Amino acid sequence: MLLRRAIAVALLATVLSSCGSHPAAPRAAAPTARPATTAHPEPAYHLIESGAGGKTPFVKNYAHGALVYSLKAAGVTYSSSQRSGAFSKATIYFYKGSAVRVTVTAPNATVDGNTSDIVMRGGVHARSSDNTTLTSDTMTYNGKTKLLNAIGHVTATGTSGMVVTGDHARADLDLQTVNITGAPVTGSQSQQ
Repeated sequence: MLLRRAIAVALLATVLSSCGSHPAAPRAAAPTARPATTAHPEPAYHLIESGAGGKTPFVKNYAHGALVYSLKAAGVTYSSSQRSGAFSKATIYFYKGSAVRVTVTAPNATVDGNTSDIVMRGGVHARSSDNTTLTSDTMTYNGKTKLLNAIGHVTATGTSGMVVTGDHARADLDLQTVNITGAPVTGSQSQQ
């Protein structure tokens, strides 16, 4: 338990230091005004829970002050040299404003701290706020384009019940536009 807590504390320190966090300044007797040009950029990631004491590790990603996604997981391993985190039993919530637009679950996920990209593996399930679903073997989130890319045994199910299958798909974060390519999946999935 102490080792887990030490790792969690080291992870927290590494994440915060690698994201541009600055140590707190000593308290001054009287507040002083700072010029607007000295403002520090907001760190992209915030580690909310460290995983110690049975708590779930939780990471939030921001862009321009707005929450882009939050990720919770059963476990995390962070590599400070590569600025990436590997998460087990991950659930990622993508936001539009304060509303969750799509929820993605995966047995394994890797987050790139430099690009905000996420690679999810092991049978990935995405569900939008209107219950459209997209499943695949692997799914990636591109932090620059803000798109999901699904690879392998792709199945999209619309709210009307229409099912489309293929090898690859590209989708927006609301799963309103899902472009599926490749041969339809054969076997038990397409026989339903």
